[in-house]
Amino acid sequence: MFFGTKYIVAKAFNSKVQVWKTKKTLTIVFLVKYFNQRGWVISALPEIYKNIFPSEKTNVIFDLDIKQDINKRNEFIKRLVEDYKINGWLTSIEGKIDIEVCLFDLHNNLEKLELIEISINRDSVYFEDSLRKIKIYPSDLFYNNTNQNIKTNYSTHRKSIQSWIANEAKNEKEKESLWHFYYDLRLKLKI
Repeated sequence: MFFGTKYIVAKAFNSKVQVWKTKKTLTIVFLVKYFNQRGWVISALPEIYKNIFPSEKTNVIFDLDIKQDINKRNEFIKRLVEDYKINGWLTSIEGKIDIEVCLFDLHNNLEKLELIEISINRDSVYFEDSLRKIKIYPSDLFYNNTNQNIKTNYSTHRKSIQSWIANEAKNEKEKESLWHFYYDLRLKLKI
């Protein structure tokens, strides 16, 4: 089951967005390899897949090859759950800035989740990015790879977002909403 951390992003994939909340702590794996030079989130999903399935015939594999091929995805998830006790992942949505959470075993995780509502257009209610509430513990390798690739420092990134918000917001409510809209993994990790 895939979850976006932003309502507005989830709405781009389906007009009827399910809004969930967690009732208990969920532990998932951080599958982000690094931020690229533009600050986009580069997934480690293909690399992990190739490590688990080294005999895979395809030399180049992308996130969507795993996510959209139900047989490939189920086989991969089965190995992650059985061999590594992993119940989900956090990674990029197609190598862009936004991220997603995927929970594998819905039956095991269902007791930890609560469906709030299925909505059609509730941007004004669900503007907060749930990424703010997720605890993330990246590896040193992630930081090293990111520092080698990223072109702008954290301060510049933050100031750019502040500038965008200042130019777009007409009032305090819009300002708050835009902070959530532009909030990203880079701001979360302060890198």
